Amino acid sequence: MVRGFCAGNRILLLAVFSILGGCGSTSAPDSSNDTATITPVVPASATTSSTPMPQTTGASTYDTSIGTGVDAKGYANLPLRSGAHRFFVNSATGSDSNGCGAAQQAATPLRTIAAGAACVTGGNGDQVLVAESTSYGEGLPNLDSRFGFSPAYPTVIQSFDPSDPANEDKYGRATGSRRPVINTAGTQQQAVTCCTAAAASANFLAIRGFDINPGDRPDMIVTFVGANNYVLIENNIFRYTMLSFDKFQSGQATNHIIRKNAFYGEWSASAHSQGLYDNGSNLTVLEDNVFWHNGWRIGARRDDATANGGMVGDDFFRHAFYLQTTTNGVIRRNLIVDGGSDGGQARGDSTITENMYIDNPSSIAAGGGSDYNVARPNGVSLEISYNAILGGADIDASNLRYIAISSANGKSGSSTHHNLIVRSGNPNGVNAGAFKTSANFNQPSYMSYYNNVAYIWNAPGQTYVVDPSGFPSQVFAAYSNNLWDDVASATNGNSGTSSFPNPYTATELYAALGYVDKASFINRAINYPEEHPARAARSRLFAGYGLN
Repeated sequence: MVRGFCAGNRILLLAVFSILGGCGSTSAPDSSNDTATITPVVPASATTSSTPMPQTTGASTYDTSIGTGVDAKGYANLPLRSGAHRFFVNSATGSDSNGCGAAQQAATPLRTIAAGAACVTGGNGDQVLVAESTSYGEGLPNLDSRFGFSPAYPTVIQSFDPSDPANEDKYGRATGSRRPVINTAGTQQQAVTCCTAAAASANFLAIRGFDINPGDRPDMIVTFVGANNYVLIENNIFRYTMLSFDKFQSGQATNHIIRKNAFYGEWSASAHSQGLYDNGSNLTVLEDNVFWHNGWRIGARRDDATANGGMVGDDFFRHAFYLQTTTNGVIRRNLIVDGGSDGGQARGDSTITENMYIDNPSSIAAGGGSDYNVARPNGVSLEISYNAILGGADIDASNLRYIAISSANGKSGSSTHHNLIVRSGNPNGVNAGAFKTSANFNQPSYMSYYNNVAYIWNAPGQTYVVDPSGFPSQVFAAYSNNLWDDVASATNGNSGTSSFPNPYTATELYAALGYVDKASFINRAINYPEEHPARAARSRLFAGYGLN
């Protein structure tokens, strides 16, 4: 795909970026940031009438480390290994007294997921199939001794269509309100523990096609503790429920693939909270997920105390996602909206690309994790590219933000390029800025910013800043071929002198996508993450500003 900028009747590649020509007219800033008024909480049994997301075309890159590849829609192919078994579960028609032998037939299923998991033999690659449109008071089962056979043949817990039980093409692909609803009893969950030598190989797991809904309660969590390698979390909705991987022992876990899920409404009255937390892993991949309102309670105000679901009191530790002490993180094609502290923090080596960010205090935060001055004294490798950022926010009244992209302790060769940053909603904010570079430790922090567009984001003189805290003399940032709110300098141009084909405001973007407002857009996105809302929104916004 050619990624370019429209100027008259010509396409000028962003690598050249001589883009002072016009394709249309500018619009006034859109200052709306209506996070506190959006409460599109839809019960799992309900349906929505919003317009389906437009489907984007073209090939996308998917991780293929778990299963035997992906299908045309990006779902993992998880065939049954020879000698392994499938066990059917249906709370509406099943009975746990049927036993594991009978449960291998859809006509004689078990009633509970726990009974299905108890039938699994560790190391065999067995699968538990849970009927669509059913409901369970139980949470996900503990799988610490029921590991899979290999990355290609993991232990699988996934949905199936009870009206078409032999159709493997439907396994794990439940959509909308057909996803089985689990943890309706509202208990804190623990999916996998792995802290003893006997359980040290609890690897090769896949969980697909569920609606996890304990109700709006604090401290709900699905947690994997210890060495959990090759874990696939795909096509689930995590309502009010945090997903956590914590490898707190020495060494690392590897290959956590988080794909096509929705995370929203996770909060805690007394502890840090986020949609997703991963600590101590190599190759964590977040692709095609939806993150909304993570880290603070839906319906709360940002200026409420954390005890009441707000941000005051734990202001900086409530993220859309938090990848801590990780290596080789990949964050691509996610929709991230109304994060508590930010739109996600990726502390280790990271590739952050093709995501859509809306109304986050700090949309992208990369690098600079604790202990990296010891673990990674030469910095971390960062690439931040082709992301769209629309609108900003403050964390709360005492912590003003509207920052688009911040990086810290990037190693030489780190880059931020071809990103679109528009309409912060507070361009005259005290801390509003498109690019912020920090050196948290007394080692060099590198970042090359090039071919980015920043429009109506900040006041002149605030587009790019060096963080005065830490070690500012160790910051080595370079800027070339950007179109930004600051005056033209060297190869950088001023975006205020340019015009764009259709410079969408937020309201205009939602309308172009077929929605009446932000609430209806988010409502559809969190209930149908498999429709890839980030792709449609990012593509539309890029085109509106002459990019592709």
